[in-house]
Amino acid sequence: MSSFRGSLQIKIFGTEFEGTIISDCLAVYRGFAKHFQKCWAHLLRKTHHLTEQYPRRDIVKLHRWLTNLFNEMSNFLEEDPPPDQREMKYKSFNRKLKKIMNYPWRSDEAKGIIKNWLRKYDGDWLTAILIPGAKLTNNDTERKIRKVIPTRKLLGCHRTKEGAKYFAITESLRQTWKLRGLSPYQEMINKFREINAASDL
Repeated sequence: MSSFRGSLQIKIFGTEFEGTIISDCLAVYRGFAKHFQKCWAHLLRKTHHLTEQYPRRDIVKLHRWLTNLFNEMSNFLEEDPPPDQREMKYKSFNRKLKKIMNYPWRSDEAKGIIKNWLRKYDGDWLTAILIPGAKLTNNDTERKIRKVIPTRKLLGCHRTKEGAKYFAITESLRQTWKLRGLSPYQEMINKFREINAASDL
């Protein structure tokens, strides 16, 4: 499954995608984009789950420190800061993250988060601080994907792989046009006209 997803992403984005990929920590999301931002929501959900399982261990402190850092970064990004401020705060946030990573954690839970999340994807946790438009989580994308599920069910789901493919392409285009402030209806008409013109050549 992982190799399939990785090859599918490369087929869609190419091997030199110039944008920023915001994702969880699945390994298939590496190797084809210029910039990566790992999702803090996934990280904090994981550490929060561990605090509920092990409330007396130092994973509680780790979760609190990471939450505080995330909130500080989120508040900073709300102001849409200029490049010079972004570079300065990136250095500050990076020092704080390194301090968390280098703290002498005792529990296996805390050590596991440091090793398998923070260190493994070191360099991908603060990308949004430097790049305008990038976010610290992929919540927006996941919310938009969830909205598509009821539509798919109302259509009676997909009967063929080809139907699923065209539905995914159509929804991707529609959501992209909406994000750009364009009319999905009008843009879809324009796209069909473009396809028809090309087929007449």
